[in-house]
Amino acid sequence: MKLLHLSWRNLWHRPLPTLLSLFLLASGIATLVVLWLASQQLGARLQQEAKGIDLVVGAKGSPLQLVLSSVYHLDIPTGNISQQDAQRWMHHPMVARAIPLALGDNLGGFRIVGTDPGYLALYQGQLAAGRHWQQPMEVVVGAEVARVKHIQLGDTLVGSHGLEAGGELHSHSPYRVVGILQANGSVLDRLILTPVASVWQVHAHEAEEEREHEADGEHEHEAEASHAQEAEASHADEHHQETHTPAASPASERELTALLLQFRSPLAVATLPREINRQSALQAASPVMEAARLQQLTAQLLQAVQAIAGLLVVAALLSLFATLYQALEQRRGQWALMRMLGASRSKLFGSMVLEGALLSTLGTLLGLLLAHGLLWGLSLWLASTRHVPLPLSAFHPAELYLLALAPAAGIVTALLPAWRASRTSVALTLTQG
Repeated sequence: MKLLHLSWRNLWHRPLPTLLSLFLLASGIATLVVLWLASQQLGARLQQEAKGIDLVVGAKGSPLQLVLSSVYHLDIPTGNISQQDAQRWMHHPMVARAIPLALGDNLGGFRIVGTDPGYLALYQGQLAAGRHWQQPMEVVVGAEVARVKHIQLGDTLVGSHGLEAGGELHSHSPYRVVGILQANGSVLDRLILTPVASVWQVHAHEAEEEREHEADGEHEHEAEASHAQEAEASHADEHHQETHTPAASPASERELTALLLQFRSPLAVATLPREINRQSALQAASPVMEAARLQQLTAQLLQAVQAIAGLLVVAALLSLFATLYQALEQRRGQWALMRMLGASRSKLFGSMVLEGALLSTLGTLLGLLLAHGLLWGLSLWLASTRHVPLPLSAFHPAELYLLALAPAAGIVTALLPAWRASRTSVALTLTQG
């Protein structure tokens, strides 16, 4: 106990070098752990949210963009596809289940997704309150959406155009909340779900308004008639907002954003994607392959940052060695005095080694705390931007190895200064003053 106390006091006898070593070591450890945790959690999330989806079918474009927009809801869709084209593949003999998705609107950045009950079943979504939708313009709200937007059963929601907040409001077509989902950590938590017919109905009204505006524009040259028409149109619009229920779009104009397919047999893995890409104007993309490609693209960047973090750790250990060696030279008188008072060589050796172990262990602990603090901040930021959230309780097994290796690294770093301290000559030190 006395040896531990002596080592601790020696460490803080010169606080500046000690703090510098702690800062370097904690920074390197924190960077490594954040990278490990973020990579681990994002990889797990990508696999979890693509589970049960064998193929995504959508408009031609980037396969990665199609998967990111339709499975993870992180990107802009590649475009829309006609319902008629989609129906061909929804009823294909090799398809066991097909889930339609219709995107285009949001509520404060949370996407409004037109789909069918199969989408809830895909992610095992359970209701916390209310019921499932039974008709167009009814919505079931994800747990995160309900929490952030303070939504309750029976509320009326007005979506805005686009997938980011700030678009034109669809005030003419409000949704009614009939259900709120339990939080289950899936993509459902941050979505608002409604029948596909709701999305068609909202945008059919837009198309109707556009046609009305075009018709009005053709008669603008008749000033008196135009004023009369505008007044009439204004009156009609007010009346329309109060009483009119938008009609669904014609079948020929109905569109979907994507299809999520489950195969009926393994044979479909090899044949169906090629068949869709070759025989139609649509595109097929595998979520598993695209997720792996995304991880490969980010792997090189992660490795580069990990290498920098590793250099920080090495620099910290060298700084630790320099701090102990400098302390050795400055405390020769102290070592000589301790030897005169009866301290053994092993006690001097142990004191210096213990200093190294304490410093490296303390730096590692601070690094782990800093890493989890940074992860907490990153998780809050991702949640605020409606992106893939990270769990705050994330833990990487390598953290245990770091804690186990930290004292050993400190001991190894302190061996040379400790050996020289134990060899301190009382006579020579006193002679040199």
